[in-house]
Amino acid sequence: MRELRNVLERVSALSDGARLTASDVANVLPGGGAGKGAALPNVATIRPLGEATADAERSAIRAALHVSGGNKSEAAKLLGISRAKLYDKIGRLGEVS
Repeated sequence: MRELRNVLERVSALSDGARLTASDVANVLPGGGAGKGAALPNVATIRPLGEATADAERSAIRAALHVSGGNKSEAAKLLGISRAKLYDKIGRLGEVS
């Protein structure tokens, strides 16, 4: 349930429209919502796991901060982490906003 909430919050944070569409959701899902007939990843599209993880964390933190109006305590709650852990991740990941 938390994963669904996180996806919906991320979709709403990144969407420009008043309504969310299937393509909005597909854009935030892993693999861009690739379905039947979609091209499989190749070696050129694969990144080191640490880099991909850091980018995913940055994106999740950005979305949570956007949804919370910049309130770090609320963003940490949305992310399911402590405020101290959020500050730690922001410091470690660098610019997230």
